[in-house]
Amino acid sequence: MNIRTRERLNQFLSTKRIILFSLAISVGIHLLFTFAFFFGESLFVGSEKLPAERSKVERQYGPSHENDTLRFKDISRLVPPHRKGRDGDNGMPGFPKRFRFDRMTVHIVFSFILVFIVFAFARKMMTIDFRKKGREAFFIIMGSMLITTVVSAVSSNIILVIDPFNHKGPFSFRVVIDCLVRDYALMSIAIMTCYLVRSLYYQKAIAVENEELRTENLRSHYEALKKQLDPHFLFNSLNTLQSLINFDPGKASDYVQQLSSVLRYTLQNKEVVTLADEMACVRDYCAMMQIRYGDNLKVEIEVDPKYGKYKVLPFAIQGLVENAIKHNVVSSKQPLVIHIVTDVEARLKVSNLRQPKLDDRGNGIGLANLAERYRLQWDKEVLVCDDGTRFEVVLQLIEN
Repeated sequence: MNIRTRERLNQFLSTKRIILFSLAISVGIHLLFTFAFFFGESLFVGSEKLPAERSKVERQYGPSHENDTLRFKDISRLVPPHRKGRDGDNGMPGFPKRFRFDRMTVHIVFSFILVFIVFAFARKMMTIDFRKKGREAFFIIMGSMLITTVVSAVSSNIILVIDPFNHKGPFSFRVVIDCLVRDYALMSIAIMTCYLVRSLYYQKAIAVENEELRTENLRSHYEALKKQLDPHFLFNSLNTLQSLINFDPGKASDYVQQLSSVLRYTLQNKEVVTLADEMACVRDYCAMMQIRYGDNLKVEIEVDPKYGKYKVLPFAIQGLVENAIKHNVVSSKQPLVIHIVTDVEARLKVSNLRQPKLDDRGNGIGLANLAERYRLQWDKEVLVCDDGTRFEVVLQLIEN
């Protein structure tokens, strides 16, 4: 993993996300407890225990009416009138007459503070390179347990002070234990959430890194393919120029002018060019070749001007014309005619009749190079049609 990816990974949990996660966990866990208390009573208290509860209440608060319901929410009827309404309670510990939103708010606030601290601590520990994941987990768990114990002790004592019950003795101990159990549950949820978020973020960071590496690899491959074209064209042009100097110095001078025009086009070093620019280079190149071959070479161009701003790869069409001249006989007895045309489907076709040289040893590198460049640049295929009589290559023009 590179340094940039590691830095991105260390930012997997922002302060804003910590606040949102802490709020969601603290509110969610208390809502879950509330629903379990109101709607899950029958899951935890059997009917056989209700008479015992009734007798206990009657011994403490006096007899009740025979038609009283023994569910917990109706036990408040068994409380003597002088005990009812005390601090909003029934007068019996553990059997509230109504839901207290103020108590719920206090518990949620302390739970939020605890979860926020645990999240912040876990995030800090996860940015440290422990070399071993087990050591990281050990420090996170032990540190979170210490934080939870301290915060839970402080919060439970504050709750006992501000709680209107103001109970002492066993009830106070029960409050402390219940808060500790709840806070350890919140701590576990926070740590698991932190690991889950980091795992998801880690996968995303790795995917981004792999995509960057893939893009860089394709770019390097594409540049390597481009570099193969420049010396190939230049060496062929210099060989032709050498032949012309010995054969016809006048034509050699014109050839140099055309070559300089083509080389200027080469020095643009663009990844893509317009069809108009490419065809200008093709015409210059064809003029160079006609200086050498005269009437033995004909290039018929029928390119619709409306495609002038469409995109092609540099030297794509020029390379096809060069290959046609290289691999076919060009003579007075067998003049070579190359057709360059466009169709209604925004495709450009370069074709010629097959008249191969006897000593032709073409390996197809130029055409394979062009096809690979098209695939890397636009994910388009270069179509090759060869029926033994006619050879045709079809390029897809790319609209802006």
